Amino acid sequence: MPKTNHILFLPGFSIKKTIQAMPLVMGATYTKNPDCPFCQNKKLRIKDTFYRQVRHESIGLRRAYFRFSDSKE
Repeated sequence: MPKTNHILFLPGFSIKKTIQAMPLVMGATYTKNPDCPFCQNKKLRIKDTFYRQVRHESIGLRRAYFRFSDSKE
């Protein structure tokens, strides 16, 4: 695992930037090419872009979140 993503521990995801300091919000993206869950086809199109925000372990007394996006910013 690369040393730059030692906080995340999720294969295929990488941290891109810090969005907010209090609470700590870090932006992450999925770096692998996704497959269709039904037919396993590699050719997919993006119909909409949205964010998912998940709670992560607190760093000190600060709450920490990861904001995942499906676009490669």
